[in-house]
Amino acid sequence: IVGGLVPTLLYQNVKPAWDYGGHAGTHDMDVALDLVILEKERYEAVAECLRRTGFTPDENSSGNLTRQRWRSATGAAVDFLMPPVPPAYKVGSVQSLTNDLAAITMKGLDLALRHRVLIPLEGTDIEGRNVKREVPVRPAEVFVALKAIAIAHRDKAKDAYDIDFTLRHDARRALGLGEALLSLGPHDAITAAVESLRRDYQSIDGRGPSDVCKFLGQRGNNDLAGQALANVLDFLRPFASFSS
Repeated sequence: IVGGLVPTLLYQNVKPAWDYGGHAGTHDMDVALDLVILEKERYEAVAECLRRTGFTPDENSSGNLTRQRWRSATGAAVDFLMPPVPPAYKVGSVQSLTNDLAAITMKGLDLALRHRVLIPLEGTDIEGRNVKREVPVRPAEVFVALKAIAIAHRDKAKDAYDIDFTLRHDARRALGLGEALLSLGPHDAITAAVESLRRDYQSIDGRGPSDVCKFLGQRGNNDLAGQALANVLDFLRPFASFSS
C-alpha cells in the first residue's frame, strides 16, 4: 500500500498532534505491484479476487474502461501502480497486465517495494471470518518523498497535508526521516523529491505550507504554516550539500 492510506496505517496507535483528531484518511487505496514477484497468472488471480469482493474495472468521465482503477458498488476504489519498465521508461504511462487489469507507472515505487514495512491488521472478511494479516506498506521516509514528487505534478492540497502529518507524527521526527531517506540513495526519485520540496517550501507563504492550511480550513494560520515549513526544512537538513 503506497497512497494516502499510509499515514492512517503507520500511525494508527499514535496520539494525534492536533486537537481535531487523527489522519484524514483517503477515498481510495493505491497498491504498488512488484513485477519481480508477480507473473501474469498472479495478476489474473488479483483480478479474480477483486471480482469476488464486488470490484469491477472503473470507467473515466468519458465512459471509457480504466483498467488501472477498480471500483466497488459502494464507490470504494483501488488504483494500481508500478515502477516504470525498461526500456520504455515513461512515467505516467499505462502498463497492461491482463485483458482487464493495468497499472500506472510511477517514479520511485521501487523504493517502496524494496523498503516496505509490515503493519498487522485484523478484521472480518466478506464471509464473516475474523482474519489477521500483515499488510506491506511503504515506510514514512519513502511516503514523504513520493508525496513530494506528486506535489510537483498535480495540484492537490492533501499531498502537503500528508507530508506534514507524517513529519509531525513519526517517532524519528522530521530530521530522522530525512536522514533515513538519504541513506536509501542515490536515486532519481530522491533527487526529484528534494528539488520539489526546496521549490515549494521556501517561506510560510509558499505553496506547501499554504496547502497544509488550505486542506485543514486554516487559511492565514501563520503558526500552522510556520510549523509545516519548519518540519520540511528539518527533513531537508541532511540534504544541505545534496544537488542533482
